Amino acid sequence: IDSLWAYLPRDTFFMPQLAIRAETSEEGKRVTTVKSEAIEAHIEGEYTYETLPTSFVQILKRYLPSLVGTTPPHVRKADNEFTFDLKLADSKFYPYVLDIPLKISPAATLHGFISNKQERVELVGDVPYLTYGEDEYEIGKIRCNNSPERIAATFSIAKHVGEDARVSLMIDAQAKNDSLNTTLTWGNDSRITYAGNIETETLFNKETENSPYLQAEVRIKPSEIIINDTVWDVNTSIIR
Repeated sequence: IDSLWAYLPRDTFFMPQLAIRAETSEEGKRVTTVKSEAIEAHIEGEYTYETLPTSFVQILKRYLPSLVGTTPPHVRKADNEFTFDLKLADSKFYPYVLDIPLKISPAATLHGFISNKQERVELVGDVPYLTYGEDEYEIGKIRCNNSPERIAATFSIAKHVGEDARVSLMIDAQAKNDSLNTTLTWGNDSRITYAGNIETETLFNKETENSPYLQAEVRIKPSEIIINDTVWDVNTSIIR
């Protein structure tokens, strides 16, 4: 495909270049590349698209076996080994063709790898600035990686709520030994302060590996939150 025309009810959209190429490298690896004004992608390695969700679930099971459970017999086992590099640039392709009111400036990027043989995953994403409809966001980041001891993920973003005000949000999560620790942090930079930090630890358990019943205990750690410039104490609590 060297170009793309889209005829819409009120307008037309033309993409001068849309190149999609699938080949095999000299090392025998699958290589897929996409190049256009809206999307650029490079994926290399051994992979099947239908097993991509299973790849991550298999890796996550090492840290949260009770939550993930046993893979059903009809689900195909993943054996993916690949790297990927994606880039989303600003384009009329999103609102005109996909009907998504999205604007990106500059480009958003996502890269990393998945290895089921080594039980490793890494994901690095950055979105410097975007608008979705009337909403403005910036400094979006996502990180995910693992080691033999734990798997960790972080997500953060800031939303504009006025001409000179923002609300920032960050979620940090780490899992190991059937335990999930999460930290939710938020705050603003306007005249009246809203901010906080809530930490939780969730313990998962099953009586047997094949048991359909999952037990969970959520432990909320002591913290402080600020609402309308007033400080509130969050005491230790347990939810079963």
